[in-house]
Amino acid sequence: PPTPLPPTQAPTTPRPPTPSPTTLRPPTPAPSTLPPPTPQPVTRQSPVPSQGSTPIPEAAPLHLSLTEHAGGSFAAQSGSITDGYDRYPASMDASVSVQGSNCRLTWRQLDVERSNTCQFDFVSIAVGGAVVETVCGPGPVQATQLSGDGFTLRLRSDTSVQGSGFLVDFACDAGAPDTPAPPTLELPTPVPAMAGDAISLRDDAGGVFEMARGVISDGFDSRYPDNYDGRVTIQGTDCVVVVAQLDVEAGRAGQCTYDRLLVIVGGVPHTTLCGRVPPAPLQLSGAGFEVVLQTDRSVGGSGFALEFTCRA
Repeated sequence: PPTPLPPTQAPTTPRPPTPSPTTLRPPTPAPSTLPPPTPQPVTRQSPVPSQGSTPIPEAAPLHLSLTEHAGGSFAAQSGSITDGYDRYPASMDASVSVQGSNCRLTWRQLDVERSNTCQFDFVSIAVGGAVVETVCGPGPVQATQLSGDGFTLRLRSDTSVQGSGFLVDFACDAGAPDTPAPPTLELPTPVPAMAGDAISLRDDAGGVFEMARGVISDGFDSRYPDNYDGRVTIQGTDCVVVVAQLDVEAGRAGQCTYDRLLVIVGGVPHTTLCGRVPPAPLQLSGAGFEVVLQTDRSVGGSGFALEFTCRA
């Protein structure tokens, strides 16, 4: 029998090889040919040289009056001093001090009771505690040149005949302090007192007392004396004063030209009393007050009694 032929196989088409994935490398950067940046120098602002300090303007003149500044001491290079009244009162004795160097005084007004030796009323100028000039009568008065540091001006009057007062300008050497200093008052050492104690001018004149409340009287039996000037000081805060009794000689038209009772706060008269009619209660603001009784040479009264209460 015939030999069978093997089966015919279809021709095989070869498949192309599968390409492996290509891994791409980043391009290598070409080296830079630019030079590195040059650091810039730091510029520092130099301070502008000073062209000289600005001059300090001279302080304004200081104007003083005995009604408001009596007993005070003030530093000033220039200014003026006046009595501060339309007509200064009788039995007055007030002063003010100026701290300056080699001051010159120019009298612009002077009307103080005239006398040959100024033994009645006068205005005096003292330097270092020594009186260098005393003036009285109507002006004019020549300018006064003072040597030394500072001066004190004092006005003193007797019990009768007054004038319209004075006005004097002062100018001191440059370099004197020009800031007003607070008034410097020298007071006795306070004497502690129990609340409600009674004080009298007869026994306690010139004293300073720390009290919350109490009574102040002249303390004389039936009539206060002539030519008397006594005072007491109370140290308290925001006091109320009630005039319980008042019999002090008054002048014409109720003016207190003969005898007077003064209530003073901070060196400035707060109330002036005379006659026999007590006023409404006095409201005093501040720390402490003074009670002063001044009398002339004749005719007196039975005096006064004040009740006061201060804030604790």
